[in-house]
Amino acid sequence: MYPEYYVIKTNRFNEVAKDTLDEWIYFLKTAKIKDEFTAKGLKAASQKLDILKLEPADRKEYDRYMEAQRSDASFVETVKLEISSAIREVAENALIEGASAEFAAKITGLTIEDVNGIAERLNLNK
Repeated sequence: MYPEYYVIKTNRFNEVAKDTLDEWIYFLKTAKIKDEFTAKGLKAASQKLDILKLEPADRKEYDRYMEAQRSDASFVETVKLEISSAIREVAENALIEGASAEFAAKITGLTIEDVNGIAERLNLNK
């Protein structure tokens, strides 16, 4: 019911990592990670710490860069979805006009299974 708290006195740690907890304590004490460390989440924590250590101007620049990366990735995903939707619409129109599933697959690049799924959704597989 009640949380347990532990106080870890890093000044008493001899900087010899015998297990993953020791690796975390070493990191918390020195803000460094040795190549042989394997503790889960340690590399991600180190990367976050590196970002937090940046000078304010560099941090703003980094934040702007990361926001641009996210924006670019979002744009790419949006374009992929729009293209996929347009391709499926071409397949739908071809099937509605009486084209075979094989022909619709050939002109769109979709698999026969995908085209048959579209035909089923349109109730054209009679």
